Amino acid sequence: MNAESCTSCHGPGGVSLGAIPTIAGQDVAELDAALRGYRDGARQGTIMGRLVGPLSDAEIVEISAYFAALTGPEQ
Repeated sequence: MNAESCTSCHGPGGVSLGAIPTIAGQDVAELDAALRGYRDGARQGTIMGRLVGPLSDAEIVEISAYFAALTGPEQ
């Protein structure tokens, strides 16, 4: 999985075009915790657990940092 996989649901550059949350510009620690929660089963989601299940801790850190560094819609 890479950051491009995320944008198919979360929108171009991580800015949502609909009901799925925008992830661009979000707090890196919150993104990291959410991804780990989905991966480890502590957080429920329709597809997120399957997508992030194979990710290592290092990959989650990289993806979280990437989207946190992007400019969100209100910035």
